[in-house]
Amino acid sequence: PKKISFSSDPQVFTIHLWRDSFSVDLGHFTEQQTAYRYNFNNKQWNRFQTHFLNNNSFSYIYAHATAVYNNMMYIFGGKNYKTNTYLSGLWCLNLESYNWKRQELKGYYPSPREHAAMTLHQRSSLILYGGRNGKENLNDFHIYRIDNKMWLQID
Repeated sequence: PKKISFSSDPQVFTIHLWRDSFSVDLGHFTEQQTAYRYNFNNKQWNRFQTHFLNNNSFSYIYAHATAVYNNMMYIFGGKNYKTNTYLSGLWCLNLESYNWKRQELKGYYPSPREHAAMTLHQRSSLILYGGRNGKENLNDFHIYRIDNKMWLQID
């Protein structure tokens, strides 16, 4: 297989499995993020670029949490490295069209944070745990219900 060289800081990336491939998103997310997908079947790397619809932009996000459900990659929070601000937004990347969309925040949504962990639970919810907010390490759990787009906090 062809080897690919990444020029990004190796400490700042995300990786996720989707169908018959895995994707590596390098550095930080911007309006025109370039990422790479490796297909296990044909053993090939493909480069792709994401973009926004309806001018729903966000920029320079890193240290975010990610999880994949169906053809959508969800990212939560992170930090804007230009403004040094912690974020609490939830964004979705369609892994077929590479379009970003901001999700509405309803319910008791998590506070701004970086370096949280997120995973899919029972194909209907995302579970978010912990992270840091610049003052302290967080030790809380939140559930995002994908079907009704509602956040809940677990006590």
